[in-house]
Amino acid sequence: MIRIQEIKNGNKDAFQKVYQDYNKRLYDFIYSKTGSDFYASEVVQMTFLKLWDRRQSLHSDIALSNQVYQIAKSVLIDVLRKTEKERLKRASLHRQANSKVNTGYERIEEREVQLMLEKALAAMPPVRKKVFSMKVQSQLSYKEISSILSISTKTVNKHMELAMQQIKPFFRSFFVFICILISY
Repeated sequence: MIRIQEIKNGNKDAFQKVYQDYNKRLYDFIYSKTGSDFYASEVVQMTFLKLWDRRQSLHSDIALSNQVYQIAKSVLIDVLRKTEKERLKRASLHRQANSKVNTGYERIEEREVQLMLEKALAAMPPVRKKVFSMKVQSQLSYKEISSILSISTKTVNKHMELAMQQIKPFFRSFFVFICILISY
């Protein structure tokens, strides 16, 4: 069993042992969340870089496995946010490039998406709806939301997970509808 203190002291052999012990499990964990070899590889690499860079802040009273997985989760969230921001930027540039040939479908589609989101939000319990709105519309962090609503960040995270599960069916039916329209 690797002691956290050895890693905090900069023992590279201890760190290498942690890498060997967690590399495959961490990859499998991230892959199960994303279904992407690229994301899994990137997140594992970034997790261990972050673990080494921040080894001084490791807590001796918290299991190392918990700390490694917590770092991996936060890295995954950061990677996914960055990817989504890049996707949105590309989509915006694409819309701007095609604005001269816009036939109005884009505005109709945006309105339909907005209506679907409003339906999904109306079906949510009040706290979940509030958490989702604060995160998505106000772009607050989980920590900020937990502070404002006086709930734990884990509770905020759970509300977001449940909100996303609740929203998916609304949008699935919308995309099926769009596919049917396109096929005619």
